[in-house]
Order: sequence, then C-alpha cells, then structure tokens
Amino acid sequence: MEPTDKGGPAMTRWVAVWCALWCGGTAWAAPVARQYSADMVVESEGHAMTMRTYMDEGKARSEMEMPGLPGQPAASLRMVTIVRPDLQKMYILYPDSRVYEEKPFEARDAQLSAASAPGAATEDLGAETAEGIACTKHRVTYAGQSMWVWASQADGIPVKMQSVDGRTVIRLTNVRLGPQPASLFEIPAGYQQGTAAAGMSAMLTGLIPDAGSPGGAPQAPDLDQLPPEIAEQMRKLMNR
Repeated sequence: MEPTDKGGPAMTRWVAVWCALWCGGTAWAAPVARQYSADMVVESEGHAMTMRTYMDEGKARSEMEMPGLPGQPAASLRMVTIVRPDLQKMYILYPDSRVYEEKPFEARDAQLSAASAPGAATEDLGAETAEGIACTKHRVTYAGQSMWVWASQADGIPVKMQSVDGRTVIRLTNVRLGPQPASLFEIPAGYQQGTAAAGMSAMLTGLIPDAGSPGGAPQAPDLDQLPPEIAEQMRKLMNR
C-alpha cells in the first residue's frame, strides 16, 4: 500500500523538510556536500516559486523574490531567510525595508529534522535518473507524512523531492560546489530588528497606493489590492 500525504502540506513545510536534508543529517548513508549554492524551484498546487539558496557547513540562506504588481514591473517583494544552527537562531530579512525578524531555531527543530529524526522510516528504492543526474531514490516517512527523495549518487545532494500525491515538487538546479561567503549568513549593517508585519508593511508601502501614512510611517497594507496569488502568500507570512 502506498503512503499517503494527508491534506497536501503547505509549500513552506516541504521547503523546511528540504532544508533538513541539506543540513547533512540525512536519513541515508551517503555523505552530503556541505558547501554549495543552487536554485530551488518549488511547485505546489498550481503555484511556482524559485529561490536562490546557499549552504555552508550547516548554515543556510534562501532568497525569495516575488514579481511586482501589474504596471510596476520594476517593483518586487524580496525576503531572505538565514538559518544559523550554531547560534540556534533563524533570521528573516526584508531587504526593501531593511528590517529583520529573529526567531529561535529550536521552535522548528521537530519540522526541520523530520527526515533524520528517530522514528523516521527510510526505504532505498534503487538507482534512478532525476533532472539528468544519476540518483538513488528514497522514500522517507515521518509522523504520517511521506515523500520521495532523489539524492545524487556523486555527492548526496537531494536534487528532487516530491510529495507522494504529486502536489508538491521541489527541484534543485544550477548547483555550484564550494565555500560560500561568510557575509551571506550575517545580518547586514543598517538593518533594524522588527516583526514580520512591520517588515512587510514597510516593504509594501511603495507597491500599494496609500499604504503609508502622510507622515511616512507604514500602515497595515490592504492586501486585497495585490494579485490573488501574492496576497495569499503575504497573508500566510503575516499571519493575517
């Protein structure tokens, strides 16, 4: 009997599991390259998103950019996530507003370590080519959730992951092995600590008419003025 993926996990949840595989604590024996950059292409329930990712000895950085509004092609929504297991912290940066949010890394441990935690069941399904790369296919099941994972036979990097119902697919492309600049995993100078709502409200001020107050301070933006797919992602990120 094939495993089931109850309810189709959200895109962000599958990305979190993927990050666990990147951190080197994989559920299979092959060692994983710990220093590289790549593009991550995520397709979930009709939505597609490409993120630039960087890995260096457990530290992780992902850069997401959503397209601008109709009539404002130069404008875009940018967000950067930095995971620092060595500091037990995670940072979410909003470059357009120069605001960052800090979260404890422990709060995500149960999710991020799903693929390697005790009790995770892993089945080796043999050799298979994915994205033109010779891989070993695995089935990983944890806490009632299952996924297919294709790991490169050369370096152990998971080049593709798919929920068993096919609703979510993550692919890794343009992989470049080697050390990454240390500055990628630090908060840049000039950023102020704040909340997700503050960061995105300031970021959206220039994209949504009348989103700011006359004095220049950002107000809660009217997300209904955004395209539906962007508004949906913003509501999830801002818990609205």
